[in-house]
Amino acid sequence: MRKEVEGERHYSLYRVNAEITKAFDLARLPRDEHYLTIVIEDQALQYYQMVYTTDPRTSAMSSRISLAGYSLGERHVVAKGHTYKTAMGHPSLPVDYKATYATFVMAIPI
Repeated sequence: MRKEVEGERHYSLYRVNAEITKAFDLARLPRDEHYLTIVIEDQALQYYQMVYTTDPRTSAMSSRISLAGYSLGERHVVAKGHTYKTAMGHPSLPVDYKATYATFVMAIPI
């Protein structure tokens, strides 16, 4: 992990290696289409405290990614907020409290 701070801007770089298993409905094989979706959500900071951003010019998927029998399409990336209608058990918050956390979503058509 690498971190840099420039005034109000904080930059963190993480390298993630993951083995991902997902069951696909193959009823339409060989004309089936799927999305491999990767979601990262901060557990501590709410959306007003931290927002994920992406830079398509300098971000990419590894050229070594392969799925036997499938081709990878152009990835779709979005950074957004995900709201939970809960105080998550915090006793000082109102019962109808809603917390919104920073979320990063990448979908890869295969």
